[in-house]
Amino acid sequence: MGYLIEELLSSVPLFANLPKGEKEQLSEMLHSFSNHETDEMIIQEGSHGTAFYILIRGEAKVTRKNKPNHELARLHKGDIFGEMSYLTGRERSTNVIAATRDVMVMKLTREMISKCGPQFRETIKDRLIDLLVQRINQMNDAR
Repeated sequence: MGYLIEELLSSVPLFANLPKGEKEQLSEMLHSFSNHETDEMIIQEGSHGTAFYILIRGEAKVTRKNKPNHELARLHKGDIFGEMSYLTGRERSTNVIAATRDVMVMKLTREMISKCGPQFRETIKDRLIDLLVQRINQMNDAR
């Protein structure tokens, strides 16, 4: 099973340049991977989160409670979600729902990240900073 997970991780741009040893280490964290079928809730608006997620396979849609049929965004392989709640400790601001069958996500907590290699920690830190900058730019553009 670890080898299959390692192959999937290699196909995700976020993980592509990690050393083989770090990919192997991640693939052994089987408890952090979960599969979801179409229309299955992955994270729910209003819930508290101490983790963020990386989409490993499939697609997911982002919605809000007040407009459950209105898709705010579509997430694809390699996308990170749930990071705002992870970083701020606030309630989740959106729902993320599996949009295709056989969606796989990796759930990451601070504890798990602390056990990973330095290149992975640096990669995640850089990606989270990029996401925060994107969010700020989106907010500024919406003004």
